Amino acid sequence: METLCDAEVEKMWEKRVQQWKMQKMARQKLFEQVLEARREQIQQKRMYYQGSSVGLLSTSYSFVCPSWSPFVCSYLKLYV
Repeated sequence: METLCDAEVEKMWEKRVQQWKMQKMARQKLFEQVLEARREQIQQKRMYYQGSSVGLLSTSYSFVCPSWSPFVCSYLKLYV
C-alpha cells in the first residue's frame, strides 16, 4: 500500500514540476515579446527624433552616454 502511495505522490510531484517548467517558459516567452516590442518602439522613436528638429533636444545628453549603457542613453533621448 505504501509503495502505491509513494508512486502516486511521485507522479503528482512530476506533474507539478512539469507545470512549473511550462509556466517558466511562458513567462520567458512573454518577457521576450515585451522586450522586443519595446525595442521596436525605441527604434521608431529614435528614427523619428533623428529625422526631425526635435532630435536636436536629445543631443544635450550625448555627454552622458559614453559612461552609461546604450539602453539608458536611448531612454534619456526618448524622454527629453
